[in-house]
Amino acid sequence: MTTLIGEYFSPWTEKARWALDHHGVKHEYREHVPLLGEPLLRVRARQLGGRVSVPLLVSSEQILRDSFDIAQHADRMGSGSSLFPREHLTEVSAWNQRSEAALRAARALYLGRVLGSPGAQLEMQPAFLPQALRKASVPATGLAIAFLRRKYGISAAAEDEHESSLARELDALREALGSKGGGYLVGDRVTYADVAMAVTLQFVSPVADRHVPLGPATRASCVHERLAKRYLDLIAWRDALYERHRGASSW
Repeated sequence: MTTLIGEYFSPWTEKARWALDHHGVKHEYREHVPLLGEPLLRVRARQLGGRVSVPLLVSSEQILRDSFDIAQHADRMGSGSSLFPREHLTEVSAWNQRSEAALRAARALYLGRVLGSPGAQLEMQPAFLPQALRKASVPATGLAIAFLRRKYGISAAAEDEHESSLARELDALREALGSKGGGYLVGDRVTYADVAMAVTLQFVSPVADRHVPLGPATRASCVHERLAKRYLDLIAWRDALYERHRGASSW
């Protein structure tokens, strides 16, 4: 059985899930718990050294360690229209690079907001734990966030730089959509370029719960108020794309 390991709130996980669902690729899902789940993740990835992360797609034939690779695998193995049309592959890949840059900046800003939200820290605790133990584990969330910052080389002091980096990629998205009439980034139908850039807004203004369910405090922590006001048009584009092409959540 093919297993996708990810984090329910993560835009990277959503990129992989969207492609797998779009192509009807059957898989089971396993939630990864940052810090505590690191040893098990290394076992599943068969990787003892170096950085290991999610999403991770594991089957008897192969292990895929990146949402872009997972999406391309789904494109080859599944049904439905291709998200990687051959004639636009270079453009799709370029938009994925922009998505990665935007998400790195957005994650850095998001982690800072979670650190200031006890409610979001409580919602981050594994659901299988009893409520009393979840509450007792909240102080350890700071350790998990510090671990993630070290893991991904995030500087907590560079907030303005992260915001500028994210805004630069969103400005490029706005310009491209304007030149295309506001529909799709590449060609005349949805591609992985649209998927990759749509999820960059998850840590600006999260998509509706019917697509990615979040606890109320986590949802509030996902909002970057200044950028959400600045990019209302992109949020509307993202929401319309979800309604046309994503469907209800399978969580």
